[in-house]
Amino acid sequence: MLDVACLEFQGFPEMKNGPLAAVLMLITLALCSCQHVPPHPIHQPELRMEIENRLNRLDDVRAYAASLSESSSAQTDSFNLDDGLTLHEATLIALWYNGDARLAREEVVHARIRAELAGLLSDPQLGLTVGERQVDEGGPIDKALILGSRLSITIPVSGRRGSTRALRASEYQTALLAAEETEWRVAMELRQAYLEWAAAVDRVALLQDYLAELSTIAKLTRGLANAGELDIVEARFFEIEHSRLTASLMHEQELLTIRRLECLQIMGMHPDVDIQLIPEPWTVDTASDSEDVHEAHPVLVRLESEYAAAEDALRLEIRKQFPDITLSPGIMDEEDETSLQLGLGFPLPVWNANRLGIAEAVAHRHDIHILMENEMQRLISDLAVHRLQMQSARERWRHLNEETMVLLEQQADQAKSLLDSGELDMTHINELLNGLLNQSLALKRELIDVRLHHQLTASAVLAATEPHGYESVLEWENTK
Repeated sequence: MLDVACLEFQGFPEMKNGPLAAVLMLITLALCSCQHVPPHPIHQPELRMEIENRLNRLDDVRAYAASLSESSSAQTDSFNLDDGLTLHEATLIALWYNGDARLAREEVVHARIRAELAGLLSDPQLGLTVGERQVDEGGPIDKALILGSRLSITIPVSGRRGSTRALRASEYQTALLAAEETEWRVAMELRQAYLEWAAAVDRVALLQDYLAELSTIAKLTRGLANAGELDIVEARFFEIEHSRLTASLMHEQELLTIRRLECLQIMGMHPDVDIQLIPEPWTVDTASDSEDVHEAHPVLVRLESEYAAAEDALRLEIRKQFPDITLSPGIMDEEDETSLQLGLGFPLPVWNANRLGIAEAVAHRHDIHILMENEMQRLISDLAVHRLQMQSARERWRHLNEETMVLLEQQADQAKSLLDSGELDMTHINELLNGLLNQSLALKRELIDVRLHHQLTASAVLAATEPHGYESVLEWENTK
């Protein structure tokens, strides 16, 4: 700090306690203006109760759903949980209660506060000097008490206040877009979990139907074995198969429960909540085969905002080169002499000149540029892979459903004809039934797996090529 000027005025009337009184008054005013925030304790039982009762506190979610229904770009499904929970309704709840989405919206609140309070003037600094002057003129030492005070005030002339406000505004916009991206990710994550749950439902239903048929056959073969018309070893095969698949059904039911719990966890619901999930209808043609990555993709839009914030950060670092002026008026009281002083100072950008801050800001801007380029390349590549997988799954499903299933049905009809003709003995009938049932089970399982694969890849294609269909919860709260 360079003191450019120091003016001293002497000869004022005696002010023995003036500096001290002024200092005490300023300190008192400063302490009175300080903020006081009361404590806010947190209690685990209250948190647990809040989580358990979330399903009963959905008034805001219903209002949010109603606002989406009025929008032409949003789905128009009504929000009614009496008949179960659809994927659309589950998504609305997840956007509201999901932990990641809530934290992202809280970060927006923090960024807004930083933007509103950006560029405030620096607090003045108060200095107090206490000393003693001794004068030795050959006789008794003359002592004098010296009291002094100085108030330093920064006058912003560098322009960094405006640059700081611009940076905080850009960071607030980035936080908004990051929150929307988080909500988009939550919706995509829930959709994937919901589709996997629906596939688990179909697998359980398939095994239950198959076990019902197998149980009937096992009873029939056991009766034939007791009548001596079928070897007991061959008859026991169906019972063994029934027991083995019963264990498989237990495993599939476990997976089904896990998939349901995953959906509830993404929604922010308690795992014991009493609500029925409704599977999503499916068609084989659900996504475009030609559209490119959407320009309004949440990831790209957020990175664009981050780059703009990096530009503002660089401008702020450049502004930090230029000095702000510090005015330091002061008062000095020495016995019956009082002097007023005025200091003027500012840093000289000679050796430092914020070179490191500027270099780091330039590097950070370049990093965001590379990050956005890499993210765009990754999105384009992922879209190509997902589109290929979607098309392949669609063709596989059609082939299995329209060709393999037809062949299996033809084989079943021929087997029925042979059974009706009486040309086969019981051993061959046993082998034929076992083969048909196993082929039918394997084919239907594969159809479920291929359909799920198509749904997941089609969902990924839609996420990359179409804009997000849900308004941000934060934007809705600001406009309601």
